[in-house]
Amino acid sequence: AKVTVCTKTLDETGCAFDFNQLSLSWQKVCQQLDYINLNDHPDFSKHPPTCEHLGQWLIQAIRASLALDPQVQLEVALTPKTGCTLSITEAR
Repeated sequence: AKVTVCTKTLDETGCAFDFNQLSLSWQKVCQQLDYINLNDHPDFSKHPPTCEHLGQWLIQAIRASLALDPQVQLEVALTPKTGCTLSITEAR
């Protein structure tokens, strides 16, 4: 997966985002899905874990773990030739 984060403001050091924070957030989110059957995950009980639903879940989990309210775009590839790109740009 590829994650793109956009913000409208810079922090006090002039950076748009702390990529170490993004990396740690991504690792924590991915650990929630590691070695499990997605069909058995409670967040996918109402909707099957399609590429689109998985991408939406990942974006929401990443945004929830970050201190800022960034725009997030996520590309999820099921195979080298198939996948989807999702964006959530509205504020929480």
